[in-house]
Amino acid sequence: MVACGNSEIEHIEYIDNDTIEDTDIVSDIINLSFEDILEQALIRRQSIFRPDVESIMHLIDGRTPGSMPDGLSNSRNRVAVSVEEAIEDVNTFFEALRSVYGGYVYFGGDEVFLPIRDRIIERIALFDGTVRPGRFEEILIENLLPVINDSHFFIADMYFDTETRYFRIQNVEYDKTENGFRNRMTGLYLEGINGHEIYDLMRLYLDAEGGFYYSPVIRMDIPLSTEVLFLYENSEYVSRFWHIDRPNTRVSRPVDYPSLERIDGIPVITVMRMGSDGDEHAIGFMGLIDDVRDEDVIIIDLRFNRGGHMTRGFHWLYELLGEAVPSSPLTLFKHVEGDGSLLANPELSYDPEIFYGVDHLNEYYYLFLNHPDRIVESEKTLIFLIGTNTASAAEYFVGLSMNMTNTLVIGRSTVGRAGFGAGVTLYLPNSGVNFGFGLTVIKWPDNLYAEGAGIEPDIWVMGDALEAALALLSNVDFDNR
Repeated sequence: MVACGNSEIEHIEYIDNDTIEDTDIVSDIINLSFEDILEQALIRRQSIFRPDVESIMHLIDGRTPGSMPDGLSNSRNRVAVSVEEAIEDVNTFFEALRSVYGGYVYFGGDEVFLPIRDRIIERIALFDGTVRPGRFEEILIENLLPVINDSHFFIADMYFDTETRYFRIQNVEYDKTENGFRNRMTGLYLEGINGHEIYDLMRLYLDAEGGFYYSPVIRMDIPLSTEVLFLYENSEYVSRFWHIDRPNTRVSRPVDYPSLERIDGIPVITVMRMGSDGDEHAIGFMGLIDDVRDEDVIIIDLRFNRGGHMTRGFHWLYELLGEAVPSSPLTLFKHVEGDGSLLANPELSYDPEIFYGVDHLNEYYYLFLNHPDRIVESEKTLIFLIGTNTASAAEYFVGLSMNMTNTLVIGRSTVGRAGFGAGVTLYLPNSGVNFGFGLTVIKWPDNLYAEGAGIEPDIWVMGDALEAALALLSNVDFDNR
């Protein structure tokens, strides 16, 4: 048995791939057709249920939401302030939280936030004379970070991301056979993964040639140690490590307008922003519908889409399919006096409240896109490409695909910035410290989304997801399906 640790060497004897191919060892591999993976994707969708309305009703009790307090600005220079001015900023900030922030009750309401406010004021009162903006920001962050897990919430450009992520084991590929999972490099069967059930971790992967393999993936909080033990059929342990599935910050792309390209006859739509009504991103995306309306299969590339307007994906699918696709989560909005932008869509010729499935809970709150939960039958095959830069409203779009047949989500896990709404950047009146948060709570099914981790694909790809998806589709005869 092999001891564990970073310095240990795996004591499994590797065998050459060519040797494997020359034997009967691959004869029992379970091969998957395109119809098989669509069926697996449908089974996943059938296991996802929108949360009950009752599960969100407690968020509208015990609080009367209001408007933003006076004095906040859209731009302000950071300046050192007196203790009295800093305390005034603290009160203004917490008044904004209580009046507007969608997650206020979700994260504990007055019972949690008012003691935090008082503790911050007590801390600032100990300063002698003035308070620097940087120190003021630190005090706000260190007191609020333990209680707020909202990837859209920020103070001084620091986002309150959660500790939950998807983790992968790199460079380990398995074939699935009648007898379990067999390591492609060694030909040995995997007997166990310490602390886990093998079938709970194994995910389907797609390679650049359109072939399938399996490898472990897990959603969990960031652990103190990422080491995990793999037991093989020869009773030897191998120490491996979980690697976080996060974006490569060295890879970036400019936010181009929506485009359509046909590659090997397959239409590929790239949309990098979920545009608001009337802007060039929305006009361009909606304008592509007629170009693909008669297509049997469409690839929608969202890998570098950081979000935007949450209704864009819903509206696009409605125009393509001719019916409303239900959202996967419950979306709770608070009424904002004088702001009807979500429901005042100039492109609609019918009642927007019916179109958007609005359900008024009381005079302060309503549910949005609350159509009856069901799976829409789609004759078209829609392939959504996602990655570690897919965020916010783009994740909401992916969530819609989970209520449709004939959809596949391919790539890597999304950002996980879709549990709460986004807000504009505002500045405290005295110090100029900036912050932002949204009005919305979005309650997702637990088996679909986690804040900070996002949505995992139906099929994982570690290389170029578009290349892999095109390779997969190259072997499908859509005329005879």
